[in-house]
Amino acid sequence: MTLIYLALAAAAAVMLAAYWQSGSFFRNWFSSAITGLGGLLLSYAAGMLGLPLITLGPTSVLMAGLFGLPGVIGLMLAQLLVRG
Repeated sequence: MTLIYLALAAAAAVMLAAYWQSGSFFRNWFSSAITGLGGLLLSYAAGMLGLPLITLGPTSVLMAGLFGLPGVIGLMLAQLLVRG
């Protein structure tokens, strides 16, 4: 489990460094966070109709806010792998 947290921390550092190198840190991070949170809410709403893939919690909101839409897709894939 510690290895997973280290991998997530390394990925977060890479994402933040990429935002910083872009020259407009807050604008890029904000647009990524908005699309990630929108995707999270849409997947949660679609989950109410069928199989819920993502629950709304602090971890999922943090992943969507930091990694954007790829973070939401990663959460969905992780849930599918865990459920088998």
